[in-house]
Amino acid sequence: MLKFTLIVMSCDKYSDLWEPFVKCFEHYWPDCPAPVYLVTETQECKNKFFTKTIMCGSDTEWTDRLDYALTQIETDFLIMLCDDYLLCDRVDNNVIQALLDIAKRYDAGNLRMVPSPPPTKIISQKDGIGEYAKSTQYRIATQAGIWRKDYLMQFSNMHTSIWGFERLGSAMSNNFSQPILCVLRHIFPFVDAVHKGKWERPGVSLCERNNIIIDLERRDVMSEKDYTIAHAKGFLISIFPNLVTKGINVVTRLKRAIK
Repeated sequence: MLKFTLIVMSCDKYSDLWEPFVKCFEHYWPDCPAPVYLVTETQECKNKFFTKTIMCGSDTEWTDRLDYALTQIETDFLIMLCDDYLLCDRVDNNVIQALLDIAKRYDAGNLRMVPSPPPTKIISQKDGIGEYAKSTQYRIATQAGIWRKDYLMQFSNMHTSIWGFERLGSAMSNNFSQPILCVLRHIFPFVDAVHKGKWERPGVSLCERNNIIIDLERRDVMSEKDYTIAHAKGFLISIFPNLVTKGINVVTRLKRAIK
């Protein structure tokens, strides 16, 4: 059995999501065999669920926190989740172990456990695995996935945000030989509960079904206008993925140069 560590990437302003995350995790994955680390800035979770809280200091970029957290991990493999990934169905340890075995067998740098976006080619129908070809937009992403620690460390020193990690990391990944794999069907059962700092409706519904109280004064629920804007942006990215990504990367580099 391959050992792994599970890390939950967060920050202080998202501390209101820790309790919903923990309660969903305890309900849907009570027999998780791995230590679970919370990675944040200065606040510590009061719930004793987490094996360890890795506090990285205030005013740290997302990749700074990731970089520091990776130095605390002893296993070769890890599963990285975001704090708003709330489990919504039972997680099967046998399935997770099978995916770890596939990641090792294919020497994958990353094995995404949800097909978002869909892979560019199918590697094995038997294993239910596809691959993201080099130069694919969002080839590196924070979707729930299995990572080789040494591979992930190559992207953790960019001193950038979570969005910069995905955009710049995708370009960097073209320089490395390890494949980036993806399942062909949605295997890891979670709801992406927050978008742009606001609760998504499926996240609210999930919490209501599990009798989890959320603080709606601290974080609003997305409005119809919010959803319309989000869908419009998603449509533009789907039609002009390279153009949009290159434009964002240029703006990011200019901002960093000015600083």
